[in-house]
Amino acid sequence: MFEKGEVEEGNKLILNNEELKNAQKVLHVIGYQFGGKAGEGEIPDKNRTITINGLVTMQGQVVTSGINGSGSLTMTLDVTLEEMTANSVTGVIQPEIKAETTNIELNDLPDFLKDEETRMDITNPVILLRAENQLETPVEVDAVLTPMKGNAQIDGKEVKVGSGYGKTPVVLASGKNVIALSRTGECTIEGVTSNVKVEDINDLLETIPDDIEVDLQPVVRNEDYYTAELGRAYEMPSSYEVDVPLSFEQNLNIVYNDSVQDLNKDLNDLDKVILKKANVLLTVDNAIPLKLQLKPENVLIKDVYGNELTAVKKTIEEDKQYVTESTDGEKPVTSELVLNLTSEDTAFLSKIDRICFKLTAVPGSATGVPLKDTQWLKVTSIKLSVPGGVNIDLN
Repeated sequence: MFEKGEVEEGNKLILNNEELKNAQKVLHVIGYQFGGKAGEGEIPDKNRTITINGLVTMQGQVVTSGINGSGSLTMTLDVTLEEMTANSVTGVIQPEIKAETTNIELNDLPDFLKDEETRMDITNPVILLRAENQLETPVEVDAVLTPMKGNAQIDGKEVKVGSGYGKTPVVLASGKNVIALSRTGECTIEGVTSNVKVEDINDLLETIPDDIEVDLQPVVRNEDYYTAELGRAYEMPSSYEVDVPLSFEQNLNIVYNDSVQDLNKDLNDLDKVILKKANVLLTVDNAIPLKLQLKPENVLIKDVYGNELTAVKKTIEEDKQYVTESTDGEKPVTSELVLNLTSEDTAFLSKIDRICFKLTAVPGSATGVPLKDTQWLKVTSIKLSVPGGVNIDLN
C-alpha cells in the first residue's frame, strides 16, 4: 500500500521521460494488505513475525533518438526496501489480556446483618462493573466471584459469569461501559449500558461476606478485522459497586438478638406470691427500614443457672408482635411488643433470671430504602405486669 497518488490502480507505476532520466524513483510504502476479510490474511509464525516474499516486474517500450548503428540496450530494475516502523496492524487480533484479582468490599452494611443465622434472600441484588475498553473491538468478560468471610471462602457460594462458563455473555463495547449483573437481568440504575441476568447472584450475599473476590478474565473472541496500535499499552480501568435494593424473598432470615439479664434480684421475692400469668412489655425503637417480628419460639426463659424454664408457656399478643419499620431509614419508629408468660408453677416468676429473644425480619416488608451501617434498633424499655395490678420495671 503506497501513499495516495504515487501509483495507479492495481499498484501500477508508469514512468515518464523525465522520471526515466533520474537515477531513482522513490515510493512511500504505508502498509501491507494481505486480505480484506478474515481468512485472507497472513498468520504470524511462532516467532510472531511475518515474512514478505514477492516479485517486482517491469515491462514497456523504450524509444531512442539521435543514435545510429546497431547494438543492445539493457535496463536494470533495482528495488530497495528500507527499514520501516509498523505503527498499527489490522486483522483478526485476539490478544492476551491479563487482569489482577480484585476485591469488592462491603463496608456500609449494619452489624445486625452479620449475625451467623442471618440469611439474605434479596429479590434483585446488583453488582455494577464499570470498565473502559480501549480496543476497537468488543471484549468479553468471564469472571468467578467468590464471597469471603474471615479471609476464607464461603464454600459452595461462588458465582461464575460469562460465556466461557456457559452463561450469558458479558460484553464490553469499545469505550466506557457500566454493566449491571443482577438476579432478574433488569435494573433501573441510571447510566447502565447493559444488563446481564445472573440467576444465582444472591448466593454471594446469602451469608453476608466481608468482601467478594473477583477473578476477572477478559478475552477477545471477535473473529472480524479491527485495528490495534503497536507499541501501545492498552489498559482496561475498572471498578465495582454493589447495590442491594431492599426487597426480599421468602428465604430471608435477618436476626436481632437481645436479652434481659439479672432479673432474679427483682423477682426472687415473688416466690410467696401465687401467680400463673405475667406479661412482658417491650418498647422498641426501630430506625431500620424493615418490619420485624417476635415469635414465641424465638423467646427463651432461663433461670440463674442458665437452664431453660420449659414449664413456662410463651405466647405473643396478636396485635403486639411486630416492630414497625422506619420509612426513611433515619427516623426511628416506636413499637410495643407484649409477651405473655403462663405456667402451672405459681412461683415461676421468682425463678426467672434472663429472658432471651430474637427479632426476625418480615419478608416483603421492605420500604425500598437501602440498608446502612448507621441504622439501628434498640429495646428502650422492658416492663413486667401481672393481671390484677402488679407492675415491675425491669430496666
